[in-house]
Amino acid sequence: MTTDPYSSVLQFLHSTRELVFLEQALTQGLLLTDHDVILRPIIDNSDLTNFFINEIYPRIERKLNSLGISFNDLSDNEKNVLMCGVGAISGKIPMLCFTEIPEGRVLSTQHFGFGGYGVVIKRYWLEQNNADRVIYVGENSPTSKALYCILMDAKIRTLHIVTGKGVLWGQTPDELKNVWSLLSYVQVRHHLDELEWRIAGSHGFIGGIRDVAKRLPILLQDIEYICVQYDKEMPSMKKLIENLALQQKATSIPTILVQPETINVAA
Repeated sequence: MTTDPYSSVLQFLHSTRELVFLEQALTQGLLLTDHDVILRPIIDNSDLTNFFINEIYPRIERKLNSLGISFNDLSDNEKNVLMCGVGAISGKIPMLCFTEIPEGRVLSTQHFGFGGYGVVIKRYWLEQNNADRVIYVGENSPTSKALYCILMDAKIRTLHIVTGKGVLWGQTPDELKNVWSLLSYVQVRHHLDELEWRIAGSHGFIGGIRDVAKRLPILLQDIEYICVQYDKEMPSMKKLIENLALQQKATSIPTILVQPETINVAA
């Protein structure tokens, strides 16, 4: 029998919008899907210009000096190539998302925003699958600027001179892969009320596979509650759970709830 070595004060809800998606999650595993990830160090254009002049331009200039040239030596086309390589950093990363559910949290906003179906997962399953809490970073904040500078430092190291083409960005270095992996767990500050946790898959930005459409298996004993949207869906869900319990020789069976307003976590 799998036991939870962690406190049961917190539970974690993975929501879906359709009953069929919930059924697939129970029978085939939880599905990793693409989510937008973005890092903007600063929103205001005037502040962004100052940030570039004070933080990014000196980094580019130092790299160009090491190549024996300066920014002012570049053609307009070369300068445009460099400028296209800086700015907001964004991409799609396959992941599983969970909402942290402390005792008594009202879930109406969660149901409206992410769907009235879902599974409430025990914490040990998240720990075993390398889940981590999202870092909420404010744009214009010291953390957003520091993360952006770290990423740009890695990217600027790739600048090189190609005969007949001038200064170009090079192939993305391995350390940039680690930065993207960190950004998998970064969310902008205005989503703070979501209390999100994530399991991030391979993003493939540096080559290799992408984990979009990958499924992570989950057993009934890993689930505390199953949430459906309507009372009429209870009989078919109970039947599905009974069949899965027999197949898995389940040591425990989750409780089925109809779009609960709150979840009272057992002490």
